Amino acid sequence: MNDYKINENRIYLERDGKVVAYVDFSFTFERDEKVSFDKVFVDESLRGQGIAADITKFAVDHFKNQNYIIIATCPYVDIWMKRHMEEYGKYMVAKKGGPTCSIK
Repeated sequence: MNDYKINENRIYLERDGKVVAYVDFSFTFERDEKVSFDKVFVDESLRGQGIAADITKFAVDHFKNQNYIIIATCPYVDIWMKRHMEEYGKYMVAKKGGPTCSIK
């Protein structure tokens, strides 16, 4: 189990004092409370271990539990969202054209 931390615009994982994975997010208030997942990053040394999926799930659960609608501007989150539509679909909307994802 990873010990994720949350600040005003990022959910992140630290190892040895260094941020090694994160989900950047921003808030929008169009009609409902919405949060945009803008970028997912995992350090190269940790890729392929499921950390991107784990931190994305943690972030989605965190905001789902607060009744936010999640906008997937990061391509990784958009793909993750499509794979989990049955469980999370009513909390998510896809939005193309966001920042470039850092997960390859």
